[in-house]
Amino acid sequence: MILIKNGTIVDPYTNRIEKKDILISSKIEKIGPNISPPPSVELTIDAKNYIVTPGLIDTHTHLREPGEENKETILSGSYSGAYGGFTSLIAHPNTKPRLDTPEKIKKLLPSIKRAVIRVYLSSCITQNYQKLVNIKKMLTLGVVKFTDDGDPVLDERILRKALEESKKHNTIISLHCENSPWAEKRLGKNYKLEPMLVREAIKVLEQVGGNLNISHVSMEETVEIIGKAKRKGLPLTSETTPHHFILTEEDVKIYGVNAKVNPPLRTTYDVTAVRDALKEGIIDIIASDHAPHKVKPSRWEKAPYGMIGLETTLPLTLTELVVKHKFPLLQTISKLTLNPSKIYNLPGGKLVEGETADLTIINLNQKWEIKVEGFKSYSKNSPFDGWKVKGKPIFTIVGGKIVVQRD
Repeated sequence: MILIKNGTIVDPYTNRIEKKDILISSKIEKIGPNISPPPSVELTIDAKNYIVTPGLIDTHTHLREPGEENKETILSGSYSGAYGGFTSLIAHPNTKPRLDTPEKIKKLLPSIKRAVIRVYLSSCITQNYQKLVNIKKMLTLGVVKFTDDGDPVLDERILRKALEESKKHNTIISLHCENSPWAEKRLGKNYKLEPMLVREAIKVLEQVGGNLNISHVSMEETVEIIGKAKRKGLPLTSETTPHHFILTEEDVKIYGVNAKVNPPLRTTYDVTAVRDALKEGIIDIIASDHAPHKVKPSRWEKAPYGMIGLETTLPLTLTELVVKHKFPLLQTISKLTLNPSKIYNLPGGKLVEGETADLTIINLNQKWEIKVEGFKSYSKNSPFDGWKVKGKPIFTIVGGKIVVQRD
């Protein structure tokens, strides 16, 4: 058992910020003032200057296993996540080969068991872009979401069937409404492909129902479309990333290929709209979209898309939203904990007696400099290297066990 003393609980589920002690084993045993340590307590953590939150959950992570293990593995990514304060993450299926059959999912299960935090798998929506995967079978293997990662679903019949299956089996279809070689072959290059595809997907959702999530929202027009759909009460959720509510297309001139992402960095108006949508509840989740690459070629045309994010998401979110833009702390933490847990039906997400003891202990006031060379990720492709931030995860606790303790 571990006793966490004098911490400030920040729990979106109970909507409370208050000083309380927490006694944990594999589950949260007791929350209250001045808990006396029972004989079974092995460690007492003095959290006097820290906040205690539910363990962070990242719903959008690329771990490169199988196929590109030199960039990241499930194990290395789990360490990176733990150092970023994450107790759970969902690995996306744009591996080599794509995760689009039960056999490919089964091969990764031993690696999942070796991870130091909870790692969940997602499956592709389509097999070879031509037919719907066996959603029922994938769910029996522990898959928690379905996404044709990096590619939109352009066949309306497949999307319709996928949404019908998501309703039947209570799972999530998460769409990447973005440009990709697959999309451009059929639709041509289109800067505004994101809102166009989101609008079309919502039309299908309105007709058949289901559970739809829109990945990494990046445009003002997309925000408006999602907001309108939500006001209608449609079963729709969405996520965005720190780089899409912090950086603009002008930052490409400063950071070069490390700022090359998909969807691309947008205008100041888009960034403001995305940030406002977080505050208004139109966007539900903040996700890292952790996309590791060893060393990007310096030529823009040859550089792959993506940046690492597991170890920067929390400090960037706290610095940009809570410190700079005065977002309520409870609301901000909910987008990293409670909302992902509820939407994807994952353990954790709340600080309540009897719940899984996944916790993140954070020093809100610690100022520090992001230095990617010290990261646990195999890759270092981040435009945020050298940024000064405020707020640092100090303890990451998974199932009552300390996975990471930092200074």
